[in-house]
Amino acid sequence: MASQREFESVVWYWVRRHLEKASIEEVKDGFYSSSALPHTATQEKRFEAAIAKVTEQMVKFEGDERP
Repeated sequence: MASQREFESVVWYWVRRHLEKASIEEVKDGFYSSSALPHTATQEKRFEAAIAKVTEQMVKFEGDERP
């Protein structure tokens, strides 16, 4: 029987794979409020950096139990 950690690992893996396949525009479409979206070139760079950082964190939290 899988542990909760193993289940969490699978969920993190699925979310990361989904995020990696999504375009920046698809990620932006996931926001309900336009105030959370980047409006300048600097904000756009920060937004993309945030996606990259979250993706890196997902890899970290997947652990050794990746499918």
